[in-house]
Amino acid sequence: MCLARVQMISEEGDRQQELAKDVAHIERTPTGLRVTDLVGNVTELRAEIRGIDFVDSVVAVERRNDTTHGD
Repeated sequence: MCLARVQMISEEGDRQQELAKDVAHIERTPTGLRVTDLVGNVTELRAEIRGIDFVDSVVAVERRNDTTHGD
């Protein structure tokens, strides 16, 4: 089984840091994202999705700047 990984994107647009692997579910929350892995571990991220690469199974996220969102 090939599940997704979540990676933080730097300001320069480079994949910088792997935040989660074997990701089974991602949910948008008022403060960012809730990421759940295959065994049920939950990670809360103050981030938003920048892109999804289905070939490499990578979800690229960037830090959320709360001053620009009206959620």
